[in-house]
Amino acid sequence: MQQDGTTKVPKDWLGGIRESWRVDLIAAFSVALVALPLALGIALASNVPPMAGVISVVLGGMVTTLIRTGHVGINGPTPGLITVIAGAVISLRDADGTSLPYVFAAVVVAGAIQVLMGLVRMGSVGNYFPSSVINGLLAAIGVIIIAKQLHVGVGNNPAGGSALNELAAIPNSFADTNPFVLIIALVSVAILIIHPKIKSRFVHFVPAPMWVLVFSVPLASAFGFFRDHEKKFLGTSFGVGPKYLVSLPDKLLEALVFPNFSKITTPGFWLVVISICLVATIETLSSTKAVDKIDPYRRKSDLNRDLVAVGIATMACGAIGGLPVITVIVRSSVNINHGGRTRWSNFYHGAIVMAFVSLLPWAIQKVPLAALSGILIFTGYKLASPKLFKDTLRFGNEQLLILLVTLLATLKAGLLLGLIAGVFFALIIHWLWSGISPAEFLHGVFRPNVVNEETDATYYVRCRGLTNFLTLHALDRHLKAAPSGGHVVVDLSTAKLADFTTLEFLQSFASDYERDGGRFELVESSATSASSTHPFSLRRFQSHIEVKERQTRRQSRLAALCDEKGWSFDPGINWQTKVESEFHFFTTRPVEYVENAIHGDYKELEASWLVEDVTFDEGAFIANEEHHMTILTISLPLELPVFVIEKAALIDRLLNYAGYAEADFYPVKDVCEDFDVKAPADQDARAFFTEKVLEFLRSHELYHLESKGDAIMIFKMDRLAGAIEVERMVAWGREFTQLILNCRA
Repeated sequence: MQQDGTTKVPKDWLGGIRESWRVDLIAAFSVALVALPLALGIALASNVPPMAGVISVVLGGMVTTLIRTGHVGINGPTPGLITVIAGAVISLRDADGTSLPYVFAAVVVAGAIQVLMGLVRMGSVGNYFPSSVINGLLAAIGVIIIAKQLHVGVGNNPAGGSALNELAAIPNSFADTNPFVLIIALVSVAILIIHPKIKSRFVHFVPAPMWVLVFSVPLASAFGFFRDHEKKFLGTSFGVGPKYLVSLPDKLLEALVFPNFSKITTPGFWLVVISICLVATIETLSSTKAVDKIDPYRRKSDLNRDLVAVGIATMACGAIGGLPVITVIVRSSVNINHGGRTRWSNFYHGAIVMAFVSLLPWAIQKVPLAALSGILIFTGYKLASPKLFKDTLRFGNEQLLILLVTLLATLKAGLLLGLIAGVFFALIIHWLWSGISPAEFLHGVFRPNVVNEETDATYYVRCRGLTNFLTLHALDRHLKAAPSGGHVVVDLSTAKLADFTTLEFLQSFASDYERDGGRFELVESSATSASSTHPFSLRRFQSHIEVKERQTRRQSRLAALCDEKGWSFDPGINWQTKVESEFHFFTTRPVEYVENAIHGDYKELEASWLVEDVTFDEGAFIANEEHHMTILTISLPLELPVFVIEKAALIDRLLNYAGYAEADFYPVKDVCEDFDVKAPADQDARAFFTEKVLEFLRSHELYHLESKGDAIMIFKMDRLAGAIEVERMVAWGREFTQLILNCRA
């Protein structure tokens, strides 16, 4: 630990080897014990040679480590690609029955696309898919894995064909169960279930998949799996033998398969490439972000560079017959839990697996397929567990519907069409929920309205219209430009809709931004209709809601601020807006209602103030636009001239030069070049703007400021203020009121 109590970040690269090689090596050994059985199982379930999974572990560890920025993530093969690779083995088969060279050619091309995506900085693309769609895909993959491996777990081969065909064939497969194979599979699953419940530190140091092998290999020996023969169970004979064990070539170089690109011009080839690239990219980016969150040293990965790293490793794997490489969250968690500190634990785990396979291939050949089947069945269950559906329902009924549609479409039509179906269904849900016309919805999707404004104190981002996963790229672009350590405000109050993906993304951004010393506020309209009580639930922002079922997070923050300061807070809607309408700004912009009123006093100055959110209209009929903003009005104990003052802009100078006047407010000349001042012709506004007043306006946060004689009003156009900004506005008002009184004294 450092003296300030913060965690000391380990050194990287060569410094990391010198400083952390012991702990990294120990963690890598534990990870290797997980990676090896999973790699074998994933490869066999994908209908490719077992060495394809081993190659992915070795190159995933030893190649990506030298390129990526991630520190504690582990790279290798993933169960998520089992269905894609297994399907490719069938779809790319030629007339001679050969398919593996074409499959690995597709792996190489998919890796190359990932490299290009990283180079053009598309590392954030994983943010733009709805969480429920991704969970639906993973749940479907889990169901498919279970369906295939249930056949293996009872001693039979998968039925082949579609996922639904695999499910339909399960009863027939169960009717032809080999009990000795089934016992090994059941023991394997039982170990995986019991392992987390055992408190022994030693038991937990050895990962559960390795315990499966520790128990299953002796069982295979006891059942006589090492030679072909018949063995009786309850009076019935069943065949046992090496066909139920992992098979490796005597010479490992014989396991290499080199790619054949002759099918690169066929649609089927590119369908496989796109499927591999999509799944591998989404899972890698999601896992990398998840690993960053559990990194004890809070280090951040460059997603673009990490995408390049896994792309290069995937190309290398495909070139010699290996599965695609991704960042794997489960193995990364094992690495962190076992003390891994630097990138080198990933390198070491690849080297350990390579050494084990090279030196002890005979040991791997004694591993029963049923044990690997048990590991994969448990993995499939984790991907499609009841908890997933229960948690998704908490996010909102529509989220569960999206997940189920994606799951069923994937089972019926495959992964790529399942993804498309899930995204399309999510858009339909969003359109129905938003309550807007199809044309307006499509306009919002393809032309997102996101703008930003930066001042010395705040970086403000406003989203209008539709805000969902397809428009998230625009919001992401603006937030990436936010200054570090500043104050960021994201205003959704003028949005028609905000979806789970957007709100989840904002929460993640807020967490990272505040962790790095910044401040973040999310501003929403209180007139909100949400699909559930979850903070990320799909929500529609409306204009005319008289009864509000709950307070927004912003209202809760405002209420807490008022409790702290002794101010009064009324979150209700007030349709009586006579006072606000007396200000010049609202003469052509009728106020519809005000809400979230905060009352207070500058007692020593004998002035009272009011902060409130104003909803007003600009334009009329089909050109009508609704606006929301927070204003501060101060009732003064003296009379001021009526005026409006704003920061001078070129357009104002041109309009003033042209003699433009707005509702009898004329330019006040010779006040200051920095500001544009307007006032009625009968008001002596020039005398009010002394050098002290102008210096205050130059040196303090800039607001639109106007006076109606007995009160002044300040605001920033078209935006609702967060709690921190409200506090700043009130403080600004106190200083300005004090200045006015001093100047008049």
